[in-house]
Amino acid sequence: MKVWTLANQKGGAGKTTLAINLAVYAEQLGATTLLADIDPQRSCEIWHRARGTNRPMVAGILPEKLGAMIDVAHKHRISHVIIDTAPHSTKDIVTAVSLSDLVICPSQASVLDLAAMHDTAKVLDHSKAMDRAIAVVNNVASQGADQTYNDTVIYLKNLGFKVAPVYLRGLRAFVKSLGLGQGVTEYEKGKNLAAQDIERLWAYLQSLTN
Repeated sequence: MKVWTLANQKGGAGKTTLAINLAVYAEQLGATTLLADIDPQRSCEIWHRARGTNRPMVAGILPEKLGAMIDVAHKHRISHVIIDTAPHSTKDIVTAVSLSDLVICPSQASVLDLAAMHDTAKVLDHSKAMDRAIAVVNNVASQGADQTYNDTVIYLKNLGFKVAPVYLRGLRAFVKSLGLGQGVTEYEKGKNLAAQDIERLWAYLQSLTN
């Protein structure tokens, strides 16, 4: 079983959107998946209510109960547990990453977002989890996308992060699919550019924990 945590100390970085899309795509590939929502806003549960199916499974849970939940998931042969964390929640992030094989840290390329990654790096350093952390450059504008990505990679690497070799573009499909209770790999039958981004990112993340 693989346990992945989405973490960033800043709100609006794209943690929930990415957690949902990874969980949806995992299920499409036949991997029984549990999306654990420890953010008090319970955004994953709100999305799930619009979905009309229990796949992937979504559970709102208190951080202190994560360990027991993961034990149960293992006994039921769940293949992936994906944990969505809240921003500004150092204690909860520490709890989640201590149970995780991989920590996925989405970040936009803005000055404020990148500055906030300093705080995330401190939490991961304290948790001795930087070796399991991957930064994902998110919501990249189409114009000058490659250059924006390259500049952001330099910044993140200077903070000690490994950075995914693919980035997520700022595409409307990410927003529209959520409103329909879908992931981008389901939206428009997966025939959109956002789906391609998730598929490429998934392949990379899987390669790290095989």
